[in-house]
Amino acid sequence: MKKNENFSQQVKTILLNDWDPIGIKDLPEANDEYDDYVFTVCEMISEGKHESDFYDFLFWVESERICLHVNTEHIKSIAEKLERLTLASSS
Repeated sequence: MKKNENFSQQVKTILLNDWDPIGIKDLPEANDEYDDYVFTVCEMISEGKHESDFYDFLFWVESERICLHVNTEHIKSIAEKLERLTLASSS
């Protein structure tokens, strides 16, 4: 498996299982719900973005795109996971 495919799957897993702002992770038919964001996050990883960049992106998605009340601590924990992928991609 190519490195970028591996990161893509990891990002998808994080967004679906950990982030999941609309609570659909247990619905098999909604498995692709966050796929629109996977490419953007993978691009951010390849550009070496930092936790604050991931935080800003996820905050924007939740507050502006999905129109949810944002749990900032939850987004911070997801941004930290995504930054770890950035660090892993550079090693």
